[in-house]
Amino acid sequence: MQKSLKVGFSVVLIATCLVVAAQPAAAQRGESNVLRVYYTEPKDGNASAFEQGRIRHMEIHKKLSDPWTWYTWQVETGEDTGAYYTVTFGHKWADFDMWESKFAQADGADAEKNLAPYTGESSNWFAMSLDGVSAPAATPFEPTPMTELIHFTVRMGMNQEFMNAIRKIHEAIQKSKWAENYTWYAHLNGRNANEYVLAIGLKNWAEMEEPEMSFPAMLEKAFGRTEADAIMKSLDSCIARQRSEMLRYRKDLSYIPAAK
Repeated sequence: MQKSLKVGFSVVLIATCLVVAAQPAAAQRGESNVLRVYYTEPKDGNASAFEQGRIRHMEIHKKLSDPWTWYTWQVETGEDTGAYYTVTFGHKWADFDMWESKFAQADGADAEKNLAPYTGESSNWFAMSLDGVSAPAATPFEPTPMTELIHFTVRMGMNQEFMNAIRKIHEAIQKSKWAENYTWYAHLNGRNANEYVLAIGLKNWAEMEEPEMSFPAMLEKAFGRTEADAIMKSLDSCIARQRSEMLRYRKDLSYIPAAK
């Protein structure tokens, strides 16, 4: 969304993720929209050694002719500053059985050698992209230099009332061409089921500027003040917690298989 999804949009988008939360897995069953996220914090004073280990570890994927792409980002702001996300996108659930049967043993042994000595806290989880309410800038996925992540924790039992709201918001954005390059994700396994993430692709820090037309103004232009106010109030009522962070794409720490 770049400039368009800035300050004014944050409050409203909080609920957007919820909207799709009612039945995310059932709504898109069988599609290749599952991703796996590996989160890693280097041990104190070991960031450089960890990065060198990550580079060496990515070589095992090359040697094994791993067909999957593994992107890595470094967290630059927020409570997880200094941590790394390594993510593989675009899979069906059955794909993970295939990958583990072919690559997990060698991958795990190499990670134990090259990553574990420099790794502090770590975790991993599954999520899914909410394609029906997203507008990624590139297909297939291609990382922008920077990505703003806005994490939302929503209140229990408030998903259904946002189902229509998220569609209306997405419709308004698309009609007005107010934003581009944004993707919603819902956590599926390994994290709080009521957590959602909005990813906003950015070229640089300048794109953090607030847009000329604020999110509430865009919504009002699309639907009128009464309906826009109702959507805003509904969205605001669903948020239990919100936080944001900026990520820097690290191509040097990523693995992209050679084109066939």
